[in-house]
Amino acid sequence: MGNTKRAIIFSLIILPFMLNIALIDFMIPIKYDIIIDNLPFFGLLITIAWFASSLFDFSVGDITDRLGVRKTIQAGVIISVVGAVIFAFSSNFLIMTFGVFIWGLSYVLLTIPSDTYIFSAFSKKYSGSAYGWMYFFFGLAYALAPLIGYFIVTYFSVNSAILAAAIISAFTLPLIFLIRSRDKERFVEAVDNVVRKDGVILKELKDISKMNFREICLLINMFICGMWFMIVMFGAPLLFFHEEKNLLHGALLTFAFMLPFAFMDLGFGKLANSEKKRLLMIKLGLIMASLLLFVFYFTTNFYLLLALAIITTFTANMAWTSSEIHVSEYLPKGRKGEFMGIFVTGKDMGFNLAPLIYGFFAAFNLKLPFLIIGAILFFAWMLFMFAYRRKR
Repeated sequence: MGNTKRAIIFSLIILPFMLNIALIDFMIPIKYDIIIDNLPFFGLLITIAWFASSLFDFSVGDITDRLGVRKTIQAGVIISVVGAVIFAFSSNFLIMTFGVFIWGLSYVLLTIPSDTYIFSAFSKKYSGSAYGWMYFFFGLAYALAPLIGYFIVTYFSVNSAILAAAIISAFTLPLIFLIRSRDKERFVEAVDNVVRKDGVILKELKDISKMNFREICLLINMFICGMWFMIVMFGAPLLFFHEEKNLLHGALLTFAFMLPFAFMDLGFGKLANSEKKRLLMIKLGLIMASLLLFVFYFTTNFYLLLALAIITTFTANMAWTSSEIHVSEYLPKGRKGEFMGIFVTGKDMGFNLAPLIYGFFAAFNLKLPFLIIGAILFFAWMLFMFAYRRKR
């Protein structure tokens, strides 16, 4: 079977799980906004829930190496369904947050084994293209999720949209059997080894302490890109829904931010096969996205906001995709899952802090978080420029 065909088949297999992640990401601020009119408190709740779930991020990479890609993704689907059901059927914000915590565990059980599969099953010459195919479908899921969510909420309810996400993800369970994966250890054995032998996160913390400056810089890139993505994901729908209750405008703006992921990951992935092009894309993407977010903050015309959202994501995703593919340069043989877990943890920490930062600054102005993340991207650009001006 050709590389392209294998990459597409794997992406289609996990697409239902991707749709689950994207749809619930869109629905979280919408459901919380119905019962909580306090954005800083909302941001704090989500951050606490996601930080709690991210304590296991390091371990998932280790578990992937021990358990295999297939079983790890299957566990993620089951956890996702349980968390989504709790979130959908609760009206108490504490129980809702518990549901988000359970569901949040599933995200890393999708991304780490999926990334590990891409960088293990394909050669270095093709891994960027395979990565591009996978994230083309991930981007498609995130682009479609706001429109799907808007339709279900309009004709049914918020909870119906969340339950639909749970049902959709279950389709990955039988499909994942099409993927060859070595069953290295049983689930209980793998978890026991990670907890007892590896100390959950102690081994990975030691690995981080040994990273060089460029690896740390790349880890920071992952962190900041993750923060940008989630601030946009929360901020776009609430920019029009929180005060104006205009879900259509919020869904369209979110769609505009997410659309370039679907159409550009393929091209970016292919370009990022070259290290020279990869580094250039990171530098250009970070600075251009930063400047565009500054313009976004001062723009009031809705249609111009849509255009800026598309262009901003085009540039930010150029840096993000290249950064993630560049991680492959630092994955040691036999421990790819573990080291992938370290870099995905950096991205997840950005995801986790984003609601808190968004909630705090949005209390002053709903567009202010976009300006703040623009400044943070500018910092990432300066740091990366400094790192890669140094001699190897």
